[in-house]
Amino acid sequence: VPSRSTLRAPVGMAGGGPLELDLVERGPHAIVAGTTGSGKSEFLLAWIAAMARDHQPDRVAFLLVDFKGGAAFEPVRELPHVVGVVTDLDEAEAERAVLSLRAELRHREAVLHAERARDIAELRPGVELSRLVIVVDEFQAMVERFPELGGVIADIAARGRSLGAHLILASQRPNGVVREQVTANCAIRISLRVMDTADSLAVVGSAAAASIGPETPGRGVVDPGDGRLVPFQSAIADPQTIESIRAAAASAPRPRRPWVAS
Repeated sequence: VPSRSTLRAPVGMAGGGPLELDLVERGPHAIVAGTTGSGKSEFLLAWIAAMARDHQPDRVAFLLVDFKGGAAFEPVRELPHVVGVVTDLDEAEAERAVLSLRAELRHREAVLHAERARDIAELRPGVELSRLVIVVDEFQAMVERFPELGGVIADIAARGRSLGAHLILASQRPNGVVREQVTANCAIRISLRVMDTADSLAVVGSAAAASIGPETPGRGVVDPGDGRLVPFQSAIADPQTIESIRAAAASAPRPRRPWVAS
């Protein structure tokens, strides 16, 4: 039976070997920084695809929020693990997001209470509750426009570990925007190329990401959750890889949708 105690997945290469990240063991949340052209969106896709390949939909589900309004997550939209892709947040959609995420946290608390479990990893194999990874691209833009949604994200940052709700918060310029109570719970820190030393320092505690050249997209620095900085090169999830992951999980049970209908 697939375990609920790991989300380990390979996301690139570091020092001649694969770089693996695990939101369960080292997280529970992550921050990803990277300026335009740094390969940030490709890294997010590679991480999502790697988790989906190694963990079935009944063990991990993804809610994807693209606040650039573009099609950043379009390549993985059809994965059975994906329970929602939100690309056009307006006031009504943001309000629905707040209600949906609050309801999802209450549902998860109820399941754990009914099972007398303190943590999602303690649940019996037959209990239906996958880990939920919420990936937000351009997190700072979302928080500036919808502070209430930022408050819900902060709540997930504080309480998500035991409930199996994880955040991957991506931003071009995270310095000073992501709330301290959120970053305190983001043990996994990734910075691809950034423009300012301050942004690199804010994310990985080193200026290294500010000196990455534009000719090497996907090059970055990661603190995988243990305080040690590791230079790495991001993996790329090409369409054939994503399609093979989709096909392999096509017959698997679908995870519960946390997004309430409009």
